Amino acid sequence: MKIIPEIITLAKEHHQSLVLANKCINTVKNKSVEEIQNLCQEINHSFAKDWSQHFLIEENTIFQPLLEKNTPLNSIIKQLIAEHKTLLQLAKDLNKNNHLLAEFGLLLKTHTRLEDRELFPYLAQYLTAEQLQKIPQNND
Repeated sequence: MKIIPEIITLAKEHHQSLVLANKCINTVKNKSVEEIQNLCQEINHSFAKDWSQHFLIEENTIFQPLLEKNTPLNSIIKQLIAEHKTLLQLAKDLNKNNHLLAEFGLLLKTHTRLEDRELFPYLAQYLTAEQLQKIPQNND
């Protein structure tokens, strides 16, 4: 998929989320209790801080404008919003329940891929240039 310039920052962050998702999945497969506990604590302490802004940007600058237009993407968008809440809750619960790590990793991976494959390719089709310009860019 050709990435439109307005979502390059989000696409880079999605790469980071896939790396984290795969790390979760692989850590569970390795079955090291200590590694699982350490990763759960790391996610519990940092996920909300690191990803809440990303979720808000998506929800405010992409999801909401698309929902207002009543596009064919509405059911996907509603699912993605629910998944944002679930991911934040799972991350919060990881400290108490390490068995949630596999579920968290799998949801993060499928969620990110859904956005990348089923939402992002249609943004230029449904959002105006003005709406796309409202998506914040990180100019590293």
